[in-house]
Amino acid sequence: MGLVAQRVAKNTIFLTGRMVLTVFISLYSTRLVLGALGVQDFGLFNLIGGAIASLTFLNSALASSTQRFMSFAIGEGIELRQKRIFNVSSVLHIMVALAIAIFLELVGSVLFGRVFKIDHAKIDTAKLLYQIMILSTFLSVISVPYDAVLNARENMFFVSILGIVESLMKLTLALLVNTALSNKLELYGALTLVITLILYIVKLLYCHRKYREIVWAPVLYFHKETFGQLGSFAGWTLIGSATSMFSNYGQVILMNSFFGTIVNAAHGIVTQLNGQLNAFANTIAKAIVPVITKSEGAGNRRLMLKATYTGIKAPFFLLLLFYVPVMVEMPFVLQIWLKDVPKYTLIFSELLLIRNLVEYLVQPLAYSIAAIGNIRRFQFLASILNMIPLLVGYLLFKLGLPPYALYCVFLGYSAAYGMLLVLTSRKNFQLDMSDFFRKVILPCIGCTTIVFLSAAITHYLMETGYWRLAIVAVVNIIFLAITVWVIGLDLKEKQILMSLARTLLIRVAPAKVFLKGQ
Repeated sequence: MGLVAQRVAKNTIFLTGRMVLTVFISLYSTRLVLGALGVQDFGLFNLIGGAIASLTFLNSALASSTQRFMSFAIGEGIELRQKRIFNVSSVLHIMVALAIAIFLELVGSVLFGRVFKIDHAKIDTAKLLYQIMILSTFLSVISVPYDAVLNARENMFFVSILGIVESLMKLTLALLVNTALSNKLELYGALTLVITLILYIVKLLYCHRKYREIVWAPVLYFHKETFGQLGSFAGWTLIGSATSMFSNYGQVILMNSFFGTIVNAAHGIVTQLNGQLNAFANTIAKAIVPVITKSEGAGNRRLMLKATYTGIKAPFFLLLLFYVPVMVEMPFVLQIWLKDVPKYTLIFSELLLIRNLVEYLVQPLAYSIAAIGNIRRFQFLASILNMIPLLVGYLLFKLGLPPYALYCVFLGYSAAYGMLLVLTSRKNFQLDMSDFFRKVILPCIGCTTIVFLSAAITHYLMETGYWRLAIVAVVNIIFLAITVWVIGLDLKEKQILMSLARTLLIRVAPAKVFLKGQ
């Protein structure tokens, strides 16, 4: 476990370095884009381009399917199987990409004719953005096998570099849009497509040069059994992801139908903020998922469960590091981040962050279920559950409730989804629920309660301003560190953490001696 922990720590350091740079760049880019486009056009782009963000869930699901089989094969140590998996998954993703593109073209007339509420003057721009969205989606889907290989190979250094380059390109895009005199929305959409194309080409060239299993020969490496296994797994994953995508993007359409593009702008801003705040937790998850799958592939169930527990607690504690100060100081944070804060942004943000904390308490269990491979029943039940929030939200809006009612519905959905994960884990790999509750749920809830109360008390004792924000953040760090050490970690986790700290000090010490000698 020590060597695994060191590998996870190294990958986490690479991804964290990327995250630190990209978070601030992305937040500033959002501010620039909102200022350049205005609330109406920003809301329009979120309405049309929101499907791209929703299809990110689809990409993640498809990538997780390929990554699961690739990591499993790496754990087995069979290179031929790795080549088969890459070629079969590439063909499957091309087929999926074409199917999605055709579907989007067919439903386009229905969306513009009956669903979207868009000003007549903006309809041509919206249709152009829609075509750009289709092309971007196609490129994103066919790049999934390369993303999966990079993650399965745990090449987080290259992933980090690519993430930084992507953020810098998006910052450049935001600056260009600000200097444009006209057609700003069209320019923003077109250059977003260019960035997607560049990233796809870079990943393709790098993977083909770096890894022996990345050989494009679908006829030579076609394998009927692998095609059936991967196709079945990806198919069930796709069903769950498609309903999740429909549910998430359905929020945008549903709110647009009842409240217009102003509410879409608020939802778009909240999505941006949420993505940046989740960066640390996603960083840990990306580093741990290959360990979970490889452990199962090597037949080490004990290590798989241990990695799963760590995959829940580590991201959750990192979320508290950022979530608590932001939630306590949300009005001030939005005020200094944005020039104009659209209506409902504050309450949307708070409800979404609470929902995320609920989801992260159990989300890594989904990675373990995928590693086992028996996902049919889980995906079927999850697909049914995914459709319920939109139906409830529609009824609530018909009754005259405000937009944030839908966020409350999705919060309840997350709790129900968490219960489904726990029960499926108990069935699929005999998760000990009392052990899970004692070692994971109770420590996470205890730490959350203590750090939130400490930050809230500090908040109410001081006047609004930068000093209060800074003091709240410092108090949160101190109380979080203490509570995580005292009640958040077990003895084995403390020993691993101390071992990692000693390893880092040993590696840093020679550098200090060298610099001193200079």
